[in-house]
Amino acid sequence: MSAHTISDKELIEKFLRGELLDNEKLIFNTRKEDQAFLILLEEAVISYQGRLNLKEKLKNIGKELSTEKPKTNQKSLYWISGIAASILLLFSLYFLVNQQVNSSELFDTYFEAYPNAYTTKGTTEDNTLSKKAFDFYDVAKYKSAATAFEEIAKKRALNSSEHFYYGISLLSTDAIEKAKYQFKQVTTMHPLYNEAQWYTSLSLIKQDSLAKAKTILTQTQSIFSTSRKINVKNLLNELPE
Repeated sequence: MSAHTISDKELIEKFLRGELLDNEKLIFNTRKEDQAFLILLEEAVISYQGRLNLKEKLKNIGKELSTEKPKTNQKSLYWISGIAASILLLFSLYFLVNQQVNSSELFDTYFEAYPNAYTTKGTTEDNTLSKKAFDFYDVAKYKSAATAFEEIAKKRALNSSEHFYYGISLLSTDAIEKAKYQFKQVTTMHPLYNEAQWYTSLSLIKQDSLAKAKTILTQTQSIFSTSRKINVKNLLNELPE
């Protein structure tokens, strides 16, 4: 049977026997990303261990009946059983580690500060301070940008754009709760409202609130731009059920 048509069961059996061909190893590694395949593999490993143990027990029983050194056979049985148990433990640890979602790594993978498209007009004191905040933002000095946005907020109410970029500046400096608050201030009719939902989800992921992040993305995925929808789809696939 060709590698292209090999079934999961045959693939696992060949893996347990150490008979996978190079192209089948590639298929095996790809299939490991599927939850159903992992369950089938785990069941096969447990079953395979059981067959090995039974085979060794029968073998050792035969030896005990034909030799006067039962203690040696007993030690061999314990040694083989120990190896089988160790293999099963390693498999279990492997599956456990590989199925856990690392929130920090997930955040780092998908977070990227939104490009500044805001234009400050005029030379008033407020506009000068706003320009200062966005200048810091443009050169990725997010702590300084957050401080400047905070100074503006003390003088007047921020507009939705300022709330949005203030939120990203805070998120970049790990002030997550403050960042989430700023994203909430972006009005639903503002062009950046969709992106505010995206960054709110990333904020929740950074707090390890994966279920809440998934809920937001699932409920709002239809409103995102075409380019952002790709990120949303990929991120949703990585979040646990």
